[in-house]
Amino acid sequence: MNIHQPGVSAPDPNGPAGAPAATGAQQLVRHWWNCLWGRFNRRDVYIRTDGVTFTLELRLGGQDGRPWTRHYPTLDAAINEAEQHMAPDQQWRDLTAAHSRVSSRPKPQP
Repeated sequence: MNIHQPGVSAPDPNGPAGAPAATGAQQLVRHWWNCLWGRFNRRDVYIRTDGVTFTLELRLGGQDGRPWTRHYPTLDAAINEAEQHMAPDQQWRDLTAAHSRVSSRPKPQP
C-alpha cells in the first residue's frame, strides 16, 4: 500500500527560518485506521512531529490500547516504517483530514 499522498506536506522539520528547533508540542502529520472495531481488532497508525523528529505510533485496541512508538529523523523514514506495519489484506483508511476539520471548527461563544 502506497501511503504517500501528493499535495499533503509535512511541517518543515527544521521549522520556519529563525524559529526555535522544537516546541515540545506534537503536531499530527498522518493517521490511518484499519477500519475494524473492537479492542482486539482495531489498529491505528499515527505520525506526529515536534518540528524536529517524527514519531511513529502504532496503537492496538483503539484509544485505550497499547501504544508502540519509535522516533525517526525524516517523514519518509516514518512513513516507510508505517507501511511495514499495515497489513495489505486489511482496508486502511486515511483519517488525517478528519483531524484538521475538527481542529479548525470555530469555538462556541460563551
